[in-house]
Amino acid sequence: MFKAFSIPEFAPSPLGAANVAAVIQHWEGPDPPCTETIKNLIRRFEETGTVADLPRSGRPITVSTPENQDRVRDHFRLQPTRSVRQSTQDLMIPRTSLRKIVDQVGLKAYRLQHTHWLFDQDYVERRSFAE
Repeated sequence: MFKAFSIPEFAPSPLGAANVAAVIQHWEGPDPPCTETIKNLIRRFEETGTVADLPRSGRPITVSTPENQDRVRDHFRLQPTRSVRQSTQDLMIPRTSLRKIVDQVGLKAYRLQHTHWLFDQDYVERRSFAE
């Protein structure tokens, strides 16, 4: 299998991209990367010194940081029955962001459900209904 990190071996050499593809084909098998891919990788290595991807553009992550994940984990460890809505006020994190962090941390958000008490007569009725 072709690995991009093998490109630096060819970067300083005068071999053309087609010859590099032939060498990689000899090493890897019948399906080498195309010559355009090899040209791009060699050019990237010569410009940046690495074939690793450049940082992506876009909005940076501001809420789901490791610090906030630790805060959420500790908060729910100390107060496991606290709801997400109440915790948003305690932690000063938006509710939707808190739900995402809860999911990333591996916790399960749930809503407590209130039920009525079962009396002695209820057990009898439930058993007869189940039979």
